[in-house]
Amino acid sequence: MKQAVCTEPLEREDPRYMSPAQLAWLGVSRLNRYDAVLQCAMCGTSWSPKLRADGTLPQGYWQCPNKCNW
Repeated sequence: MKQAVCTEPLEREDPRYMSPAQLAWLGVSRLNRYDAVLQCAMCGTSWSPKLRADGTLPQGYWQCPNKCNW
């Protein structure tokens, strides 16, 4: 399987502001920009990471619950 190449700077802070190429490099796509609903490119599982009390996303929020892209 060929891995996606991302030429843009990769910041894993908030998927709502990532480009489709950046998300593809992580192995996910964004289904809903405002609620940060993500979908795994390998297995199709969808999830929405829970925000911390300060409104930031937890570390590893982009990782598939089925561990496809860990």
